[in-house]
Amino acid sequence: ALGGIPVAIAENETGLLVQPGDISQLAQKIEKLYHDGNFTKKLGENAYKRVLKNYIWTQKIEQTFRLLNEQQ
Repeated sequence: ALGGIPVAIAENETGLLVQPGDISQLAQKIEKLYHDGNFTKKLGENAYKRVLKNYIWTQKIEQTFRLLNEQQ
């Protein structure tokens, strides 16, 4: 949970955040990922969907063209 990382990662939705230097918290979250495969899989699926929706350039270009066409 440092800098812009919390903007890109939604806690318990697309990933897990750890406070810098908090080794205990890091260990707990690693254990959670290790022991809960369904949760880990869901994080990965949600993160993949978020990337496709928000960070793919071709989609951003298409969205921009759609907005421009709507304004005309």
